[in-house]
Amino acid sequence: MRFSVILAAGVLAAMQFSTQSAVSATNNYVCAISEVQECKLNESCRRITPQQINLAPIVTLDIKKKEMASLTLLEKGRSEAIEGLIKTDKHIFMHGHQDEETWSAVVSLESGTFTGAISTVEAGFPFFGHCAPN
Repeated sequence: MRFSVILAAGVLAAMQFSTQSAVSATNNYVCAISEVQECKLNESCRRITPQQINLAPIVTLDIKKKEMASLTLLEKGRSEAIEGLIKTDKHIFMHGHQDEETWSAVVSLESGTFTGAISTVEAGFPFFGHCAPN
């Protein structure tokens, strides 16, 4: 019985290690944005949909290409270059800009959480979601 418990623990540890290695080794992710807030100076933040600020609710990340692309069935997908990208064993840090907006985001490779913000002259738009290897 004791050997079985040790063997089972070893198998579980090996599975967790190989899963973590696979997550860290991948260069493609799919991310779903579950919440977006609109925040303006001297006003309370309010929840809005990603579409209200022309943000795709589902995006793909290609680390090698440094590109984020919308994933949609109803319209032609858009892509955007990731200007700055750092990938560590635990996180992906990225940022960029488009027109008169700037954005930054962080993905946790351990939990999959995806948080970021878009900034304009008039408002800030924090967003929250989840990413998984693709």
